[in-house]
Amino acid sequence: MDSLAPTDWTSVKDPQFDTEPRYAMDSKLHVQFYIRPVLSETKSEEAQRPIFLDIEHVRILVPGDKLNIIDRIASPDDKARFADHYKKFKAGIGEQIVGTRLEAVPWMTRSKVEEYKYFGIFTVEQLASASDETGQKFPGFQADKQKALKFLDATTGTNAQLDELRKQVAELTAKLSNQNVAKEPSKAPVKA
Repeated sequence: MDSLAPTDWTSVKDPQFDTEPRYAMDSKLHVQFYIRPVLSETKSEEAQRPIFLDIEHVRILVPGDKLNIIDRIASPDDKARFADHYKKFKAGIGEQIVGTRLEAVPWMTRSKVEEYKYFGIFTVEQLASASDETGQKFPGFQADKQKALKFLDATTGTNAQLDELRKQVAELTAKLSNQNVAKEPSKAPVKA
């Protein structure tokens, strides 16, 4: 009887276990790690009194959807999946918001910021990617979303006008450096 070599499954991609597309929209979520006391039944039983342990939890909100909130004990997968948020939590930073806060943009009023926060929209990135269904809850949502998209377009360097200005600056710089080279006197030795 021939002995069979084990099958090497490392080269096979199974869509069930391929996590890349599954977590592609994680940057749009509002994620918060926090500590919550949890009753330890075994320690409470041993001590004959309630004993609580501080356990790390995670709260995940879909911006604009108050009914879609995940709140659970933080797993190692959560800590790896939301590594930036977890790192800020461990560093002692209060809210672990990743992105441009709505308070930081000049066109957003304080009352609008609070209204958006109520529905879990904390950053310009979340506002720009919010669904149109979410916008039905806010007057002026579409105008705010368009401003957010323009803001992100301008700050990420993908704005066509910004690219054109950079090109013009580079051309002018090259012309100026060429003119300066032409104006410099020749350094050749002069014979008397």
